[in-house]
Amino acid sequence: MSQRTKITLWCNTVHEAVTYVSLVASFLSVWLTAVAAVDRVTVLYCGARTSFNSRTRARFVAIGLLWFALPVYLNISILIDVAETYVGPVCVELPDYYDLMQVQ
Repeated sequence: MSQRTKITLWCNTVHEAVTYVSLVASFLSVWLTAVAAVDRVTVLYCGARTSFNSRTRARFVAIGLLWFALPVYLNISILIDVAETYVGPVCVELPDYYDLMQVQ
């Protein structure tokens, strides 16, 4: 395996990892905000400060969302690749999976 091939393979791996982490972080930021809003409304209207608002529950919800997001976005490493263009390397969907990536 040549040095250029090794560098290209390493760059593709890093690209996929960064894309995966950014998608999971984006998912978590949205849903943790939604959960915090629901918790705030629950505390405000139900007055259940001790039973709903606890660190243990917050950890459970955060870990649960993380464990949900990790496998959901795992397919991204199969569906994307780095392509060389005249501008430089860009992230693209693989042509074989265009139909899979479209929302119907």
